[in-house]
Amino acid sequence: MYPPNPKGEGKNMSNLKDINGKPIGRMFITMVSGEKEEAWCHYQWPKPNDTVPSWKSTYLKRVKGHSGKEYVIGGGMYDAKMEKKFVVALVEDAVALIRSKGGDAFDKLRDKSSEFIFKDVYVFVTCEDGTELVNPMFPKLEGRNILNLKDAEGKYATREIFGLLKNKDAIWKEGTWPKPGEEKPSKKVAYIRKIILDGKVLAVGAGFYPD
Repeated sequence: MYPPNPKGEGKNMSNLKDINGKPIGRMFITMVSGEKEEAWCHYQWPKPNDTVPSWKSTYLKRVKGHSGKEYVIGGGMYDAKMEKKFVVALVEDAVALIRSKGGDAFDKLRDKSSEFIFKDVYVFVTCEDGTELVNPMFPKLEGRNILNLKDAEGKYATREIFGLLKNKDAIWKEGTWPKPGEEKPSKKVAYIRKIILDGKVLAVGAGFYPD
C-alpha cells in the first residue's frame, strides 16, 4: 500500500532507488531483518505531487499478520530536523556492522549510496593510535595520524575523544568541524562509541551541525 501513488501497489519494489542510487527498496527490508525489528531510513524522495527530491526520514517496523506473514510498515516525514536519536541509531548500526565484518565494513561506511551517509551526517572511525581509518567526507584524512590535529578552537579533538572514552563506552562531544564541502568550521555535536577490533581501541562516531 502506498497512497501517494497507488500505481505501484502490487509491484515488486526491491530494486527501487533514490536519486543518489540508494537501494531503498532493499534497505527497507534489510534494515529491519534479523533481530532488528525497527529502524530509521534517510533518503531523497519527491514530496507528493512534486518532482524535485527532498530529504525524507522514514520510520520502519517489521510486523507479523494474523496469517504469520511478515510485513514492513513505514511512515516518513520530509526535511526533518536532525535529532540525536538519528545519530545514535546510525553509530550503533555502524558498530554492529564492524563487529560483524571487521575492517571489511569500512567500504560500506564510505559508500554514499549506503544508509550510513545522509544530509551532512556520516560515520567516522579513528584508531587509538590516532590513525583515521574512515572519513568519507574528508577522505584525505584517511591513513593519517590526527592526534596532533587541532580544531578551530585550538583543541586536540582526537586526544580529547580517547581521553573521555577511557572510562566510558560512549560519549557526546561538542566541537567545531567544517560541513562537507566547506572549509569554514561550524559547531558540531557528535556521538562516539568505543569498540575493540583486532585488539585495538576504535572510536566510531557521527555528528550533526545544530545550526
